[in-house]
Amino acid sequence: MWRNFKRELNQSLRRRMRAWRRRFSPRVGEAGETVALRFLLGKGYDVVARNFRVGNGELDIIAYHGETLVFVEVKTRSHKDRYPPQLAVNKRKEEKLVRLATAFCHRYGLDLVPIRFDVIAVTMQNVLPPRVEHFVGAF
Repeated sequence: MWRNFKRELNQSLRRRMRAWRRRFSPRVGEAGETVALRFLLGKGYDVVARNFRVGNGELDIIAYHGETLVFVEVKTRSHKDRYPPQLAVNKRKEEKLVRLATAFCHRYGLDLVPIRFDVIAVTMQNVLPPRVEHFVGAF
């Protein structure tokens, strides 16, 4: 009887944690994008757009680095997560970002501009400042 109660309690707590993560993860994502934006501005990037909607997708940050148009995907996780944030950019996500970037360039007549795709991984930490990893030319 005790084992059943303990198992049901653990399952209930897991369900509540999943619901809590879904509810509050947009705030973590927004905070991570703000950290990434400040990081890029500090590195001399000229930011063109943030959270730019194209079709059924979104480009997190679009910026110029010299003559190159850079599409930056920002992934944010808390320090408690098991896997680093950059692992969330898989092949499917890369293909989607390429499609969105191509549509953006075509819409604004930037077909001949050199482009690059970067990933910024932000790990939010409790007391310490967030850890930022910049993967230039990630794919």
